[in-house]
Amino acid sequence: MTNQLAPGALIDLASLPNLRDLGGHPTRDGRTVRRGLLYRSTELSKLSEADEATLAGFGLHTVFDLRTAAEQENQPDLLPDGVTLIPCDVMADATEAAPAQMEDVLSDPTTATSLLADGQGMAYMVGAYRQFVAMPSGLAAYRRLFSTLLEPGTLPALFHCATGKDRTGWATAVLFMLLGVPDDVVRAEYLLTNEYLLPALQPVFDLRTAAEQQNQPDLLPDGVTLIPCDVMADATDAAPAQMEDVLSDPTTARSLLADGQGMAYMVGAYRQFVAMPSGLAAYRRLFSTLLEPGRLPALFHCATGKDRTGWATAVLLMLLGVPDEAVRAEYLLTNDYLLPALQPVFALFGAAGGDPELLRPLLGVDPSYLDAAVDEMRARYGTVESYFADGLRLDAAAQEQLKALLLE
Repeated sequence: MTNQLAPGALIDLASLPNLRDLGGHPTRDGRTVRRGLLYRSTELSKLSEADEATLAGFGLHTVFDLRTAAEQENQPDLLPDGVTLIPCDVMADATEAAPAQMEDVLSDPTTATSLLADGQGMAYMVGAYRQFVAMPSGLAAYRRLFSTLLEPGTLPALFHCATGKDRTGWATAVLFMLLGVPDDVVRAEYLLTNEYLLPALQPVFDLRTAAEQQNQPDLLPDGVTLIPCDVMADATDAAPAQMEDVLSDPTTARSLLADGQGMAYMVGAYRQFVAMPSGLAAYRRLFSTLLEPGRLPALFHCATGKDRTGWATAVLLMLLGVPDEAVRAEYLLTNDYLLPALQPVFALFGAAGGDPELLRPLLGVDPSYLDAAVDEMRARYGTVESYFADGLRLDAAAQEQLKALLLE
């Protein structure tokens, strides 16, 4: 069913990005790599029912999984009926399995910084590719892959790792080299991942606490990458993150919000967004990730999309040069758009014996909240540009990149 596609063309399945038929490429001796026999892709754990049915139409007999045992256990492949799964753990002998640590890096800014900052990321990946060739586990895994292809009934087959680019990329490249595909074609096919995979990794940034994310996990469209950015990780009183406790218990609400405490509580939280190490790390991760190729369009959110999200929006608009009055007006739109949708919450709180007015400082926004964050930013850094440069460690060049991306 892929005979009509150009060599290296993307087979467009939303839940299986970077899927390609290896066939169609010409070789130096005038022959052509056969189509419909070998495919490469990302891991199959997120395969939708519709895409599984499409994949079943390829007539696959075998899937080779090049991931580590832990990756395979945590995110097992979803396979069409009758397909044989053959594990080939390339990185079993690795002490630092860079391609296999993708999930840890994406979920933990501290891990990402320690592994990838100051040019370490590229050096890390270069070392990993050398390991594919040098390690006994790499030799054993690729031997199993290629020797099994020679067994009757193995083809058509698909092989993959996690993102279908490194362990899978080397398998594809070295096989093409053996088949006599010209070096420039091998290189061009390898680099197609940047076109096919990166757009599929368009992210959703979740600014909530780890507990909020665990209790109410996001439901995401196929192919969207979730990037957690816990703004309030260092907070002792995480006001925006305590929403559920306050809404469910009028006694807790009175103790936290009565006599003007609610507004003071929120003002303090906004100052924490700017001052706390976790706030700096979370917003740095948000804005720096937007600069990576293929990350846009993107979405960011917290619980009600007004406080942690409100500051992210406001400070970005300030950096982009949006006038202060427009930034403030955009921020205050939450009171028009969110509060009407929360009327049932006010009603339930009143029915439970609480005073609904206590909730307004927590469920709405106030100019004093945004003013507190801006005041904290100016007291610590002077200007929004210095906040980005010294607080978020996004220098003038990175700031100009953001402007180039987001302004027209």
